[in-house]
Amino acid sequence: MDGRSVGVLALHRTGKVCGVYCVGTRRDWRGKQIASTMLDFSHRQAVEEGRTLIIQTILSDSVEGLYLKLGFRRAYMKELFVKDARRTLK
Repeated sequence: MDGRSVGVLALHRTGKVCGVYCVGTRRDWRGKQIASTMLDFSHRQAVEEGRTLIIQTILSDSVEGLYLKLGFRRAYMKELFVKDARRTLK
């Protein structure tokens, strides 16, 4: 390794939940179980703290298969809204 991070995620704790957001792996390190390892570590942390681990993701990121393979299940789906950045809010 060159001393740079190869993967990252944000873990937010609240109440009985640990939420995982923004999971990412450097392109040249994908397929080497970096995300799986980070999620396993996050799950162990959540269990130690008596919390449930959840992941919030956007389906277009095409990572649902990985999460299902790792034992997560879909809890629900929600709509995502976007406003054109060139337009001002009224």
